[in-house]
Amino acid sequence: MPKAVAGTAFIPAVTEAAQGVCRANQALLDFMLRHQPAAVATLDMDATLIETHKRDALHCSKGFKAYQPLNCWWAEQGAMLYSEFRNGSCPPGTSRWLRARCGESEEVHSVMKSDLAGGQMPSGLIGANAAWWALMLVAHNLNTAMKRLVLGKEWTTKRMKALRLRLIGLPGRVVRHARTLIIRLGAGAEALATIVNARQTIRALACGPAG
Repeated sequence: MPKAVAGTAFIPAVTEAAQGVCRANQALLDFMLRHQPAAVATLDMDATLIETHKRDALHCSKGFKAYQPLNCWWAEQGAMLYSEFRNGSCPPGTSRWLRARCGESEEVHSVMKSDLAGGQMPSGLIGANAAWWALMLVAHNLNTAMKRLVLGKEWTTKRMKALRLRLIGLPGRVVRHARTLIIRLGAGAEALATIVNARQTIRALACGPAG
C-alpha cells in the first residue's frame, strides 16, 4: 500500500481481507433488518477526526495529525452502514444535509471512539488501522443488535459502561455439588432473569424464522 504524502490526499484501495470484514458487517445488517423491518432508511453521512501521534499520519484541516473515516449511519436500525477509513488530510466534504440529517452521528462517533476503542489506533500503518476500525464497526453493530433484538427497549440507549456494570461484569461463583454445576450470581434475581431471557431469545433468533 503506498504511503500518504503531506499536501496530498488519497483513499487507499480496500484490500480483500477488509472486504471480508465488510461482508460480515453486511450479513449482520441483513440479519437486523429481517428481524427489525423498516420501511424508511434515514442515512447520515459524516466524517470524524481521530487524533493520533503516529509518525506517518498526516495533518487534518484543524492542524493536528489525524485519521478521518467517513461514516454512513442508519438511524432506524441504530447501526453503522458503512465506513471509509481515510487519512486526516482528506477533505471532510462540503455536502451537508442540513434539513435531512438525523443529528445522531456525533453521539455515535463518541461511542465508537470511546466505548469501543475506535479512537486508539494500534499501528502506524493505515491498513492495520483501517482493519481495526472496520472490526470496531462490526462490534458496534453487534452490540446494537444485542440490545435491540435480545435485551429489549430498556437497554437500547445503554452505553458499554452500563452494559459492563449490569450484565457483562456481574460477580458470581461456580459451584460443583452432587454432580451438578451451579452458577451463583451476586446481582440478584433481576440480573438472573435478564440473562435467562437473553439466552432464550438468542436461541429463538438462531433457530427460528424472522418474525
